Amino acid sequence: MSTNDFKVFAGATGANVVSQADWPTDPDITLGFQTGTARAAAANKAIRQSSIIASMVAQFIVDNAAVDALDNGTITALKTGFATAINAFISTAVSGLAPKASPAFTGVPTAATATKGTNTAQLATCAFVQSAVGDYAPKASPALTGTPTAPTATAGDNTTKLATTAFVQSAVTGLAPKASPALTGIPTAPTAGASTNSGQIATCAFVQAAIDAALVSYLPKSNPTFTGTMTGPSYDKEP
Repeated sequence: MSTNDFKVFAGATGANVVSQADWPTDPDITLGFQTGTARAAAANKAIRQSSIIASMVAQFIVDNAAVDALDNGTITALKTGFATAINAFISTAVSGLAPKASPAFTGVPTAATATKGTNTAQLATCAFVQSAVGDYAPKASPALTGTPTAPTATAGDNTTKLATTAFVQSAVTGLAPKASPALTGIPTAPTAGASTNSGQIATCAFVQAAIDAALVSYLPKSNPTFTGTMTGPSYDKEP
């Protein structure tokens, strides 16, 4: 263990020193001891105050520089030890601190939470971030509210882009409703098979095929040409 040669003078309880209550107004503080015999209590008080500071500094050197603080009449070693002690003390004091530039924090660092909407270089806490993202929807399956808007895609776009109401209205403008559509131009539809008897749309081709099939077994009303043996109901001859 390092040695501290600098001891406190008159430091024991009951030492013959002027009390601290009286010392600030002691007449010898201003002008010092005058010619003659100095009061022992006052002299002891002055020496003790000086020795306390000296002992404290010496003990600081011993504790932090781990070198001896020797009363050998020279201050060179004391100055070196004092500088070493200060550097060691500062190094120990800041060892648990992070630098201002690019600090690498550990544990669970905390900070004051900025007001919502702050857009400065102030540190953002988890609470600030959670508050900020609370007004946003996730990219995956967002549940939007209010009246969301988006850019309207070009008419005819057939991609996975979001379709706005304007895009949809533009897309359906040329379409007919399913209920009672008023078609224009020359509408087309798949031609049903022969003999189909359902609610399926009958195209011109379906109707013409049906007419052609009927004409095989039926005659026209105007100028029919009969073949085979014609039969009909028999009537009694009038008398």
